[in-house]
Formats: sequence, C-alpha cells, structure tokens
Amino acid sequence: MDKVHRKLTGAKRYLPFLVVCGLSFFAAIFAFPGTGQDVVPPAPTLVRPTPVPTVPSGEQEMLAMESAVARIQRDGRVRVGILYNAPPFAELNVRGVVSGFDADVANSLKDAWGVEIEFVQVTRNIEATAALLRNGSVDMVMAALPHRRELDALVEFTQTYHMGEQGVLVRSDDPATQPAELAGRNLGVVVATPAEAAATDWLLRNGISANLQTFLTLDRAYVALAAGTVDGVIDQEGRLRYISAARPDAFRILDEPVQLEPRAIAVHRQDTSMRDLVNRTLQYLTTTGRMTEIYQVHFPGVPFEAIRPWRNVGEQAPVPSQFPTALTYPPQYVIPRLQSTSVVRVAGLLGLTAENTEVPESVRRLETLNRALMDEMARRWGVTVEYLPNTATNAIEAVAAGQADIAVGVVPDWTFVGQVDFTTFYLLRGDRLMAKANEQEDFLGLRAGRVVATDIDDASAVTRMREQADGAVSPYQTRESDFALAILEELNADVAFADILQLIPHLEQYPNDLQITDRWYSQNTVALAVPRNDLDFRLLVEYTLQEIARDGTLATLLQPVTLPDELPVFEIWPGASDYQGFSLSD
Repeated sequence: MDKVHRKLTGAKRYLPFLVVCGLSFFAAIFAFPGTGQDVVPPAPTLVRPTPVPTVPSGEQEMLAMESAVARIQRDGRVRVGILYNAPPFAELNVRGVVSGFDADVANSLKDAWGVEIEFVQVTRNIEATAALLRNGSVDMVMAALPHRRELDALVEFTQTYHMGEQGVLVRSDDPATQPAELAGRNLGVVVATPAEAAATDWLLRNGISANLQTFLTLDRAYVALAAGTVDGVIDQEGRLRYISAARPDAFRILDEPVQLEPRAIAVHRQDTSMRDLVNRTLQYLTTTGRMTEIYQVHFPGVPFEAIRPWRNVGEQAPVPSQFPTALTYPPQYVIPRLQSTSVVRVAGLLGLTAENTEVPESVRRLETLNRALMDEMARRWGVTVEYLPNTATNAIEAVAAGQADIAVGVVPDWTFVGQVDFTTFYLLRGDRLMAKANEQEDFLGLRAGRVVATDIDDASAVTRMREQADGAVSPYQTRESDFALAILEELNADVAFADILQLIPHLEQYPNDLQITDRWYSQNTVALAVPRNDLDFRLLVEYTLQEIARDGTLATLLQPVTLPDELPVFEIWPGASDYQGFSLSD
C-alpha cells in the first residue's frame, strides 16, 4: 500500500476558521453604559494570546504504521496537546498547573489507563497541531476543538464529549424569543471567527435577512449591544455568559442557538486504536458517573448528555494493552468503487413483501425507515442501491467481509469494534411503559399487577421487566399486536412493558385511552456500520446523515417510529455540504 495518501480536501470550498491575531478576548476594562460598573476582565494567563489558525491546506498525509497506543504502552505516559488560555476548558493557572474541563477529563483518562500524563501546549493553528500528532509529539489533542468538517482533512475526531453552541445574546427587554425573530435587525459578530461563519451560514440556510455588523473584539460588540447599536450578539455561549456576567439582569441568551458546536478530541488520522481507546474510556467514565461529576464542576446545572455508551462497554476501565499497536487499512476504499460503479451495497434488510403478514408492525416500520434512509442517501450520492439478500442477521459480518459497503439498523456494540466502524446514531429505541391514560406512571403501585412484557418468544424482555420492577410483578405474555386489547378490553394486563417501537402503533390507534410514560427503562442507539478504518467513506455517510437531519428529511422518516416531540437532537458538524465530489444537500 502506498505510504503517502493524498487527501482531496476541497478546502477552498470551506468557510474560514480564523481568529484575529494578537487580540485578547477582552482588550481592556470598559464601563457599562449608564451603570458605572466595570466588566471584569479574565484572569491573566502565563502565555501570550493564541496565534491565528490557518485554513487547512490539504498537505500530504503519511499513513501511520504504529498507533499512538504503542507509544503510551512503551512510555507509560500519554502526551496531551492542550490550550493554556481557554477557560473553562483549559488554562495554565497561577500555580503553574493546567486546569479546566479538558484537563480534568484528560486526567481521568490517564487514571483509567494507569499511566502518567504530560500536557503539551498547543495553539489554535490546526495545521501545526495536526503536525504534532503526525510526528508523535502528542498522542491526542484536547483543545476545546469544535468538530468542523474542514478539520476532518487533517485529524480524526473521537466522539463528541461536549456539545457547545453559537448563541445569541440580547437585552433582557427585547421581545425576541428565538433567533428567527431577529430578522431584519442588526446583529453583531466578531470578524473572522467561527461566530461570523455560523451567523452567515444560519442566515443563508434559513433565508433570513439581517444586518450583520462585524467587530474586532467581543467586548466591542457587547458595548454596541448595551448602547442599542445592535440588537443581538452571536458568539460561543460560554463567552457570551462570561462577558455578560457583570449584568445578568440586563442581558439574556436565547434558548435556541444559531448553530450547535460539537467538541471532540483529535487523534492522528486513521489511528483507529487510539480513537477506540479514547472513545471506550469516555463511555466507561460516563457509565460510572465520572463525566457527570467533571461536567458539573465546570458547567454547573447543565446535564451531561453528550455521550451515549454503546453495548458491552464493560464494567472495568479499558487499558492501552487491550488495543492493537499496529494499524491496518482497508484493502479497497469504498468511495473510488462508488465513483466507478455507481452502486452502494447495503446489508441488514429483511426484504419484506406484502405477503409477509406474520411480521410484527414494529419490524415493518423499522424496515421501512431503514430502506427509506438508504434510498435517500443513495439519491444524494447519485448512485443506486443493491440490497443484499439474507443479511438481516449478519449485516455487520457482511460489511467486515467486504461483501457490503454499509449495514443499516445496527446497534453499536464494542464486541464488533475491530471488525467495522459505527456512525453516529439516527434512531433511539428501548423499553418504555404503556398504560391507560392518566393512570399508571411507573411500576410503583403495581406490585400485584400483571405486565404485558412482549411477544412470548422474547424472554429477555421479561427479565428486563422483572429487574425494573424489583421482581414483584406477574408477567402476562402475548403478541405485541394484542397489547392494547389486553389492557383495554380483556383486562388481562395493567400495563405493557416493551420496546418503544412495539408500543407506538397502539398509542396511534387509541390516543385518548393509552399513554406511554416518560421514563426510559433502557435505551439503545441505532446506527450504520461501515468498513473498518475507511475514514473518507465514514465521513461521507456521517455528513449525509447530518444533511438529511438538517433539512428535516430525517424527522419525516422517523415519524412512524418516534413519539411526537421526542425527536432527539442530532449532531451536525459545521462546514460544507459536499464531500469528495458528492453533493449532499437536497
């Protein structure tokens, strides 16, 4: 295999990701108009202002033969690239210690791995940071990095571990309740920053007209807002909260952001072992509650919801020795084959027809969703779909063997990591409780009652139900099609305990008689599986899923399998809507 892998980034199409060189976040203390109160500047740091990042040039990338995991095992130490002047994520404090959210997460990772840690200062120059990953100066980068699509050409990102946002600060007496209500008014942003890019993108995508005024610093935009020169200021929510903290009654941040800003950890591109080690440990720290503890220290009162652990994450902390030190690459990459054959091979569907009347409604709806999703993705790629027969039960294996390009409707599971890669999720499913309207809200008070668990063949559902009810219920088993009948007419059961996909059809049929309670007793994400370490194809799939979510198509597809008002928030990485020659937006 060629050791040099030339990347087709198309960087000239991306919006710039720049900050102004030499300008500190707050240039000086200034008076709040009409109050005589000063805005408190940030605490001084021991480093100079962060230099200007540059637009990725798409330089040649060397394929690594050895994972960063090998260095960690040899040295007993993980080297973490981190910013020294980006509170609350990281800063070098007056004691000479690197502190903040990123630092705490990094220390928890090294504790789990049983190694030492070395913090290495990096800048916001992403090309310089990527070079440090390539030459082994750092093993991973935790620098409050927003996962922007243009950066995917230089580094590989882990799962999102913090969901930030570009928000809008307005005066407290402003009648606006959401950003769209600021149409036709004056909005301020700091020039050549992600906030300006987010504001421009938001206006274009929503067809909104507004007068966008640029400022050299955020404090100048804030003064203009206080003076009434602008009606809103767009910037990172944390920065907006900080700058308005001196006058919390005078300003407020709108609940709806103009753009979500997922933040993730960067590793060397196609270093699957390091990526998997970090991801699994983040999920493990989530299951133990450690991520919530760290989050509440730095973002008090905000629930930690960024990470959804996969199946079989394990009860013990992952350690570097469990992950391969040598890296492997696909024998054939999918995108060149798509471009030459115009066919994408899909595994995981049952191939149901009208004659399959015995198939439960929940299975039919999921099959319809998965087929519609793949048809939509293929349409946007300009290719046709070949649905592989007899792969519903071995979809992941078909992808791992090279027989399929993508598997649909799979639940991410650490058992299969090493064979395939999983995308972010597009559907949530899991156990819920259905009862008569306005009666049963939980298992409390149901000690002597009976529960419709699921179809009689699903013994695992009965086990899950007994665990949730402390064993003090008597299960009544029947087909999922008879749940409502058993509760409303035959009175053989008090409630139904089953997967949400099995319950939704009954709620649609009897909206005034039945309810599904709010609590989830279990929750699984449904995603796609793609070939191992074929990063460009995975990114193509991820971007397409995000564009389908952004324009509302995914919400429409999910209606038959999702309760109203329960559509989850999907990650959308900021950046261009095309990739590797494919136009992804509708």
